[in-house]
Amino acid sequence: MRLALETYTVAKQAKKDLKKTLDDIKALGFRAVELSKIPLTDKNVALIQKSNLHVSGIMLPLSEIQKNPELWIKHCKDLRCSRLVVSRLSIPAIVGGLVALRKFIAQMNQISILLHGRGITLCFHHHAWEFITVEGKVRMDVLLNELRLPIKIISDVFWLTYAHIDPQTFYRQVGLRLEGF
Repeated sequence: MRLALETYTVAKQAKKDLKKTLDDIKALGFRAVELSKIPLTDKNVALIQKSNLHVSGIMLPLSEIQKNPELWIKHCKDLRCSRLVVSRLSIPAIVGGLVALRKFIAQMNQISILLHGRGITLCFHHHAWEFITVEGKVRMDVLLNELRLPIKIISDVFWLTYAHIDPQTFYRQVGLRLEGF
């Protein structure tokens, strides 16, 4: 199994000195990163390219992808990355009911069609709130039933544990939609 470090965990250090942070990640033995909270300026993209770390995915809110999908497709191509990872539900989908959740799902399904046609897989990274019941339904069950393939699920063991969900049971439920690296 290969592991990728999610750069969310080193965002403060990366903001101060991205090159040193990438070098430190490599020194720890990682050969891949999932980019999160790293502004993809031309300078930062060049530093990431020079680091020779594999970019397993770029994580950001769906609203950012929707603002300029061509920019994110370009970033994926520049970094030889084939996954965009939606980092969380929209705020309305977190605090609202099923109508808000289904609106988020429809937006995911729509942008996934564009990305898939360009060789990029859209993924969703869950947290604990997807396992909360709203209007008699568990949000994750609604997501799994209504997100269309090829959208994949990136699982987070911390959030599964926090939500008191057994990882193996969840992985069986997700099946082939579970995306790993």
